Amino acid sequence: MTLPPPIDAERWARLKEHVADLASLEPTDRVQALDQLALGEDDRACLLRLASPLLADDPRLDGSPPQVRATVEREKLRWREGETIGGYRIETLIGRGGMGEVYEARSLATDQVVALKVLRTGLDQVDYAKFPENEQRALRRLDDPRIAKFVEAFSADEVGTCLVLEWIDGEPLQSYCRDRRYDVNSRLKLFVEVCQAVASAHRQLVIHRDLKPSNVLVTPEGLVKLLDFGVSKLLDDEATDAQPHTHGELFTLDYAAPEQVLNEPVSTATDIYALGGLLFRLLTDVSPYLRAEGASLVKAVLGEPPQRLVPAQERARSSGRCPPQGPLDADLDRVIGRAMQKNPAERYHSVLELAGDIEAILGGRPISGGGSAYYRLSKLVRRHRASAAASIVAFIALVAAGAFGIHESRLTALHAHRADVANHFLLTALDLTDRFSSASSGDPTLGEVLERAVEKARTELADEPNVRATVLGQLGLVLKHRGRTELAQSVISEAYAIRRSDPESTRTELAEIAQELASTEIERGRITDAEKHLQEATDWLGPVDPQVDIHIAILTSKGKLASFKGRIAESLRVYQEIIPLREALPGDHRADVAMDYNNLGTGFYNLSRYREADAAYSRGIALLEARYGAVHPRLGFLQFGRTASLIQLGRFGEAAAMLGRAEQSLGQAGRAGGGPPSPLNTERLRATLDYYAGNYSPALQRLAHALPEIQRSSPVAVAATLTFRGRVELAAGSAQAAEQTLAEAERLYVANDRAGHVQRWVAHGLHGVALAATGNRLIGDAELAAAVDAVSQSGLAGTELLELTLLDGAADRQRGDAASALRKHRQSARERQRLGWLGEFGAAWVTSELLLDAAAPGADAESQELLRSSLMPTIAAWQRMAPKHPLLEPLLALSRVPANDTGRSGRQPTTP
Repeated sequence: MTLPPPIDAERWARLKEHVADLASLEPTDRVQALDQLALGEDDRACLLRLASPLLADDPRLDGSPPQVRATVEREKLRWREGETIGGYRIETLIGRGGMGEVYEARSLATDQVVALKVLRTGLDQVDYAKFPENEQRALRRLDDPRIAKFVEAFSADEVGTCLVLEWIDGEPLQSYCRDRRYDVNSRLKLFVEVCQAVASAHRQLVIHRDLKPSNVLVTPEGLVKLLDFGVSKLLDDEATDAQPHTHGELFTLDYAAPEQVLNEPVSTATDIYALGGLLFRLLTDVSPYLRAEGASLVKAVLGEPPQRLVPAQERARSSGRCPPQGPLDADLDRVIGRAMQKNPAERYHSVLELAGDIEAILGGRPISGGGSAYYRLSKLVRRHRASAAASIVAFIALVAAGAFGIHESRLTALHAHRADVANHFLLTALDLTDRFSSASSGDPTLGEVLERAVEKARTELADEPNVRATVLGQLGLVLKHRGRTELAQSVISEAYAIRRSDPESTRTELAEIAQELASTEIERGRITDAEKHLQEATDWLGPVDPQVDIHIAILTSKGKLASFKGRIAESLRVYQEIIPLREALPGDHRADVAMDYNNLGTGFYNLSRYREADAAYSRGIALLEARYGAVHPRLGFLQFGRTASLIQLGRFGEAAAMLGRAEQSLGQAGRAGGGPPSPLNTERLRATLDYYAGNYSPALQRLAHALPEIQRSSPVAVAATLTFRGRVELAAGSAQAAEQTLAEAERLYVANDRAGHVQRWVAHGLHGVALAATGNRLIGDAELAAAVDAVSQSGLAGTELLELTLLDGAADRQRGDAASALRKHRQSARERQRLGWLGEFGAAWVTSELLLDAAAPGADAESQELLRSSLMPTIAAWQRMAPKHPLLEPLLALSRVPANDTGRSGRQPTTP
């Protein structure tokens, strides 16, 4: 017997709209509409299977109210062990719910164990008819290891739509914790994992709408798995917003938000409410409300706050339940109360913000919106009882500097009065930062809060210059790490001037602030000023200063400076020197060593040694995750770097996943007040992925969105962004716009001490390509040739030279010099293979140029053989990887030219 064709994710994407269209028709019109669809044989068979409940006419249901019909449908959804359905053998019933039943089943084809979920369809209620499609769309969109994966879908006669999902060998969250006697902190750590899974769904525009402990499994390895998106709502699905949200069976009342009970629109805040209820149950083993069922529970959901945790635990124990052992931080009641606010606008702004507060409780830190400065200070004292004063000073300074602050050993040496005033001021600034870091539209941004803090320091500390220098120095570091380099330079310069005029300043203090000023000037692209301040820092420190950490900071800036000056190999040697120095320091410096690996990865990346860059970034990520887990602000730096390396290696899928992790880390960094600015990293990298996929319009939109923020960082960063935008505009066929963009990029490079830098010459070469494309071929080709020569003489045999050589070869071909084009493109092919540049994508790019060369008059016999053997495979590669890429069209045109005409008559398509 031949098995019917499977309905995998790709086929479902093609057929789901047809199912929805049939469902919207009158029953008597569906068969005719199905017959009129132009479908292949397999697709038609699959659609018949999916639509069979819509086409059936069951007399038992005629005239019955919806509640009776639903009861009949439930009775139909029963299979016995050993029965076969849709290519799966039933093993056992796992459970039943409002949307259907779930079975453990085994694939007859692969022997894979799966979860088989049967959804009731064929009902008159609009919501029920839409839910199979909603679940499919949600599951297809979700891509996270903590969320159960979708396998396929099919329809069973007289039953309905069946979903095949990943089988999770796990235990429900509540029983998992109870059986292992997890204490409060162990449960909180698992709850953070649940939050991260839900946050991942929200980032992918999906709301769960039925979060509860039974929908969270924990594997034997302790990994969280989120289940059951049967009532999920897509954030961008406007059609569902207009439909009533039928309650009763579509959510669990203990965890349902008031807006669900009232049939009002849902949002991510709905899931945040449910997470609050889930956390309450996890910590008490009872419902958040004293009224436990029926209308009383509905009334409680709509009008009563959740119980307090400690009394709820006591009642649970008195009734024979087993809530977890361990102290309950008073902040947990505040967290649950905020998550379960009746008004969605008063809940947490995001799931990650909720998770951040749980992590703060685990770490003994203040939660967001934690109240007065006294409260925040008392949390710090309790956290560091052994040496409260010194630890408070160090902690506040580190927070104010976005976790990149000065060292505790030197901070505690400040005069007592200066330290007290500085700490009070920084604590006030910290309160402001926490208040506005998650501000909605119209409220002050974190950058605005920092600007206010700078002005506050200048006015309120006017009579305390030494304290002002301490505060401004720390605020300057925050500003630098937020990408506000212009203001950072002004603030740190002011602090440096105060320190230099103070006879009590130590040489170590002066060396440190001079180094930070040099680092800021490097970020601004001010090479001469950076060299000056680095020399000052070295002179202040002296050859025998015991402060090795400042020496390492100076070396780091020297490495960055060498990189900015185009001396990439020198910068790499400096970064390699730093790591053993840092590892030899006493104490745990893994976070700093991880950032040294970040710099090392950057050095390898700038030398086009992408495999080694990827290894360095991976090593840094591993160090941070081993020490801090998956949440640390500095992870974003390393993950952004690894994303860029993966892109250059052509591993685009891995790059997109790593970028998602980086964005999550960025959210954590934003709450801490530090981290890389999103537009400088996220938008640029997503635009790069769009560019290589041939999606030029989205890439240009991302760059336009990022540019205003980038303009606030440094002119060199703007020039780099404009260079990339010009590249995208060229690929999109907008040569005139590209010419203007690239001219401005080159102007910025020259105006900011980068006239001889490789990136300036890349912009120059691309500008030449744009000129040639707009009709000024003579000057354009000359500019491109000059850029190739300049980059060649720089000694950087990397991807910059490779790309320019590819373009230069194409220009030779356009001029009719096929021999020169072939020579340059063969050289590019060898270099691409050596570097691993862009993987399969890069190979297709170089091969495409060689194929177009081979079709030109004057091509040699070797190229003709390549044309015969590689044309169709290369076309197939483009169609699979980037069907919009501009090189595909000329190759398709070439495939239509008779073989005897290419390379002889000159009948060849024009390269874009």
